[in-house]
Amino acid sequence: METSTREKRNVNRVGDTGTQVAENVKRLRGGGTYKELSKDLANLGREITVLGLRRIESGERKVDVDDLMALAIVFGVSPLTLLLPPGGSVELTTKITGMNREISQNVAWLWARGDEPLRLESVPGSQTERAEIRAFELKAKPHIAPRTGVVVADTGEDTDSLMRQLLEKQGFVSSEER
Repeated sequence: METSTREKRNVNRVGDTGTQVAENVKRLRGGGTYKELSKDLANLGREITVLGLRRIESGERKVDVDDLMALAIVFGVSPLTLLLPPGGSVELTTKITGMNREISQNVAWLWARGDEPLRLESVPGSQTERAEIRAFELKAKPHIAPRTGVVVADTGEDTDSLMRQLLEKQGFVSSEER
């Protein structure tokens, strides 16, 4: 029995999460050039050509896990920032690979951070739900020892101003929103 082209699984197709990654790469690149980004990645030992970066942003090329980690390092963000929508809205939905329906952005973030399972089987607010969430947390999050010796320099600027500058640099807010 011959399988039609339409029925064949396209293993190179970028899925829902890959589309989100492409949008986030474009957003985080901001005004930077492909050439600059390619050079920054090469300096980390993860070469992606200018053409490769263009294809990532257009959804023609998948980002593998090693690319994802290097891009997160170059952009100065968590890998989750590349995988998920830029907001954690309760009202807005998103699609992620493997889910057959859209879910709210906050649910995607809660799951990805290891705070809650994607599907809760119990009654909201019940003791069973709390136990289900706790069991998920124990599986999803390793015990992580806190950092020691981290010193934040006092620059004289208020932290809100510094945070806004960082968010602008990373493409989360525009300078017009000031």
